[in-house]
Amino acid sequence: MWLVVFAGWAGATTLEVVGPCGVVTGVEVDPSGKEVGLPYAGDFGYARYGAVRLPMDFLAAQNDLDLGGGGFGTGDLLVLGATAETELALGFLFPIDTWSSSGPLPPDLDLLAATEVFSTSPGCPATLADSVLDITGLTPLDRAVAAANTAYPLGAPVHPGAPTRLRPSTLDAALQVPADLLVAAGCEVSQTYGWLGGAYRAGKADGVLGEQALAYTLTGGLGGGHVSGDRDGEAFGAVVGAYDGPRFVADLPALGAFLFGVNARVQGARGVFVGAEATCPIGTSPQTALAPWFHGDLTGLDPVDVLEGPWSVSSPDCGVLTATWTFVRNDEPLYWDVPELGAVATVGGPSTYDLTVSGGAAQLTVTGDTFTGQLVTPFTGICQLEGVRQ
Repeated sequence: MWLVVFAGWAGATTLEVVGPCGVVTGVEVDPSGKEVGLPYAGDFGYARYGAVRLPMDFLAAQNDLDLGGGGFGTGDLLVLGATAETELALGFLFPIDTWSSSGPLPPDLDLLAATEVFSTSPGCPATLADSVLDITGLTPLDRAVAAANTAYPLGAPVHPGAPTRLRPSTLDAALQVPADLLVAAGCEVSQTYGWLGGAYRAGKADGVLGEQALAYTLTGGLGGGHVSGDRDGEAFGAVVGAYDGPRFVADLPALGAFLFGVNARVQGARGVFVGAEATCPIGTSPQTALAPWFHGDLTGLDPVDVLEGPWSVSSPDCGVLTATWTFVRNDEPLYWDVPELGAVATVGGPSTYDLTVSGGAAQLTVTGDTFTGQLVTPFTGICQLEGVRQ
């Protein structure tokens, strides 16, 4: 499944495109000044592809292109791609004569007018999208409530006419308190894809986390002051998994990332829960920020930086690779730029970091002032890495 959320086109439409080729979300797009047929005419901002942050570029726009052999038909084609991952591309096919064979793209181009949408990504050929959905105006709470109602086995308990504790407005107010505390402390509360919602019965919980289409499966348990479980094969609540009645907080493997939310009883031991994902950069203290809201122990929730700064890097099996890599914290939480490589690093797990470089990738595991890892590119092949903090 893949997904891409666009914001900034014609009236700030937000579009969700779902298909079988991975996940891309958060691309900011503006066709102004882009010339038909000219590749890399302008940066479209950044996208998330899985856990990786990638720059997305306008690759080209073609006039009256025949793609019938691939099952996509004939029309005017717009292609976007990730410059750091050349195999990742997104194609939007419009009716013939949406633009001319030369000159600029229409400044008011509407992605919803595309007749077909397709994607290619590593290991996945060009594939038609399963669905295209306009999600403009849908809030994270709307999506969390929908997930909670879907997970509950007996109807849809959360609605405006329900008992007060189960009304969307009540849940919204309950979540706004911790969200405001975290944002004031310098943390990021996801407004696009980090919502969660589900249902529980007798301490067993099931739900989803993520984009409406992506729906990472959540399974776990809550009660007795503790909450923990599994998110699509990835544990949550391993370090901090606290539950104080209606409120819960559970860490995720990525540095500084965690879930928070509230539950509401429906009947007996059954109920629903809604929440969000937060990310706090190094130097912030979500533990302190949430103290007025959460009545329990959140020790271990504050992120600690183990990567930032210069490292001496060598490779025992790729001798030409001897260099200094400097990890510079990016403006976006939990991302680092590596200027010497033109690379972006992001958290892959506890003390584990993923690097995206042009045409390749690396993964590092940091232990104190050293790291080990592996770099794979078409030019070097597979290189084992060793790093020492300078």
